Amino acid sequence: MPLIPTIGMAKKKLQRPTTAGQAESLKRTRRVTITLNEREYEVLQRYFKRYRISNRTRLVRELLMRHVISRLEGDAPSLFDEPENV
Repeated sequence: MPLIPTIGMAKKKLQRPTTAGQAESLKRTRRVTITLNEREYEVLQRYFKRYRISNRTRLVRELLMRHVISRLEGDAPSLFDEPENV
């Protein structure tokens, strides 16, 4: 799909055209909450500040999904896997 530029105040933002059905199916309606200890929280806050992360939810969501998808792909059987020695 071609990207369509939209004009904003400071930057041009590229958006992918979507149909109403796609937009509704991609709408995020489920919430996940995690609990961190003080040390983990401070490290995360330091990372956000150092790298000027403004959309924290997006960062955590992308990192989590990248890890999950790569792990699932790695666990999938392959056509040319060597047989396990039993």
